[in-house]
Amino acid sequence: MTRARQNASVPFATAVLTADTTVVAGKSYAVNTTSAALTITLPASAVAGDYVQIIDYAATADSNAITIGRNSHKIQGATADLTVGTERAAFGLVYVDATQGWLLTEK
Repeated sequence: MTRARQNASVPFATAVLTADTTVVAGKSYAVNTTSAALTITLPASAVAGDYVQIIDYAATADSNAITIGRNSHKIQGATADLTVGTERAAFGLVYVDATQGWLLTEK
């Protein structure tokens, strides 16, 4: 069984994020952008199969975006942060390798 498949059931982080935060792999995070846009930074030390899930907690990412900070790793093969501006967005990112970096598991 691959590590990504093992992570299909990801534990939910206990607190709703309301400030810029660096997350750890293996957890699901509810992000509340009701008051302001937030930056959620991916782990600096990523290994193949690491997984993070992000959920727009208050359905406000369309007015206050969630930025996924790449922390020196690529996202979708690009050397740029990912900006999420879709209300109720919920998605996972799995780290593959240095060439592609973090890839979306849902679109």
